[in-house]
Amino acid sequence: NNNNNNNNNNRRYKTIEIEEYEGYARCLSPRKEREQVEAEFINDHDDDGRKNKRRRRPWWKRAFQRLRSSTVNNFIMKRRGRGSRRKPGTLILLRCGQSELNQNSTFTGWLDPTLTSFGVEQCRHAGALLVAEGLDPDVVYTSRLQRSIISAWNVLEVLNALYIPIQKTFRLNQRMYGALQGLSKQQVTNEFGPEVVQAWRNSLKARPPPLSREDPSHPIHDPRYADLVLDSSSDDGGDDDDDDKADIIPDTESLLECQERAQKLWEYKISRDIQQGKTVLVVAHRDSLRGLIKVIDDIDDEKHIESIAVPAGVPMVYKFDNNNNNNNKDNNNNNNN
Repeated sequence: NNNNNNNNNNRRYKTIEIEEYEGYARCLSPRKEREQVEAEFINDHDDDGRKNKRRRRPWWKRAFQRLRSSTVNNFIMKRRGRGSRRKPGTLILLRCGQSELNQNSTFTGWLDPTLTSFGVEQCRHAGALLVAEGLDPDVVYTSRLQRSIISAWNVLEVLNALYIPIQKTFRLNQRMYGALQGLSKQQVTNEFGPEVVQAWRNSLKARPPPLSREDPSHPIHDPRYADLVLDSSSDDGGDDDDDDKADIIPDTESLLECQERAQKLWEYKISRDIQQGKTVLVVAHRDSLRGLIKVIDDIDDEKHIESIAVPAGVPMVYKFDNNNNNNNKDNNNNNNN
């Protein structure tokens, strides 16, 4: 053992400068952020993977629809009285089952392995737990990665609810690990040293080395993200929407960046489903789920969110008050301490 420790101390690792995330590169306004989230669901995907394209309405029609909906809802609420407000819904967070690359201790990120047989059993067990608790989802969100989608299918099959449409969004994708994707964690540790690898994996702001956009495995070459990629062949004079699309697909991500893109989905989609009294099931990945947990539990401490465990196949259930405040917050904080 002493000889091994001496060998490790004498080993020379490759030196590399760790890049840290400082803030949004594009600095979108709240209006642009909301429109970006909503636009993804205009070109949604059917369960067989085909795009269901719908023409986006002009901005003035969308603004009028929002104003009309808000006015009608306010009128109805006043007529009903505050005592008869709709009861807020329930949120179920579920980390997808074990994938083939998880099993091999490989950096996975946006790569798309399927589930192992053990991963399938994890999801079916999660479905059985939801049945036992009498929880039936009205809305399901997953990432665009098949391990997340197949996990949701298995849960819904146990619930006898495969008819529920699945909303697939890149905002719930696992963290983009850049050039580390597909590499063994042990291999990377041997090359760069444990301190650097731990910073890439667990530090909130450290970014792994970026994946070249010329690499065939980069998501810009994957048809499932075609609606997010700027078409360089069409020059229409510099559309603002195209400027916003240009940087949507990352080359690498810090943990904080992954969490922030997931939080926008909560702000503009999931929280509104909760307000409408729906039971929402989110089947995603560790780091994107931690982003949702961070905003729902109102966690400011960076070290705290890094230490939160999200076990695969174990549903986390949240109840809310009329202001979308988490009723479980005190219990969750006690459990995490």
